[in-house]
Amino acid sequence: MSRHHQTATLLLLCVLCAALCGCSFFKDGAGLFGQRTRVAEGESRQLPPIPTSRDAIQLEVLLIERPVGDALLGDAFWNEVDQVGSLEPETRLALSRNGFRIGHTGSEPPRALERMLELKSESASGPKVDQQKNLIGRRIVLSSGGETEVQAGAIFSNCVVDIAGADKSESKDFQNARFVFRLKAERDQDGWARIEFLPEIHHGEYRLRRVPGGVGFQLRTSQDVYPLYSQRFSMMLNVGEMAVVTTDGENSPSVGGHFFLGDGANARVQRVLVVRLSNMTKTDPVYAE
Repeated sequence: MSRHHQTATLLLLCVLCAALCGCSFFKDGAGLFGQRTRVAEGESRQLPPIPTSRDAIQLEVLLIERPVGDALLGDAFWNEVDQVGSLEPETRLALSRNGFRIGHTGSEPPRALERMLELKSESASGPKVDQQKNLIGRRIVLSSGGETEVQAGAIFSNCVVDIAGADKSESKDFQNARFVFRLKAERDQDGWARIEFLPEIHHGEYRLRRVPGGVGFQLRTSQDVYPLYSQRFSMMLNVGEMAVVTTDGENSPSVGGHFFLGDGANARVQRVLVVRLSNMTKTDPVYAE
């Protein structure tokens, strides 16, 4: 046997003896990448995952009611509002066919919108800045990618909704219907977030359902949901900017009409949904010993 073979044989015998005696060539409790560490004699624990920062997106949601045909919602208002030329042509056409009207304003809203919100900007009130009022409404804080629901209109006990598609339209009957926007907020970059609007019709009886939650499934009382994916749209907002969503003002069985026009005694009331990106923060994790 050559000297090299003798050396290899001796090394192999040493490794086998070490394994049989319970010895380890690695640090006690440490895996290949050190996933486990020894805490005390006979006890070990998994290292906790490295926590990451969370992006918090704060929205202010307002619903304004105005008489149908109100001058504040006329051409003068829409001439001051960017009617979202950034939307895809197919999406813009689908929204228009179904009675929606969409707008985008900067952090300094048009005066008509200020009057509807009972606001006074510095430019309108001059040096009397103390007269300026803050936006009043529902405040929502979401993590990036989080969702929430906003009911835009009244509850219809029975209704027939005309849904216009690219090639044809169809009429659908709904009972106990609520017209809801599912809002999703995603951080894009510092000071900017993309807000997605998905119109949904919640209808039928309320039942206890299993829905995915933070930990496994949870039981929640809810209705059947009819999502209108062809009318889903999103807007990129900077902090302070607003999205304005309403109907074209025609009292028709369109989707937009049911979302924003009243029923029965409130048939002459038009609602306007305003969503404002009010703040964005990054929440750093708390490290535990």
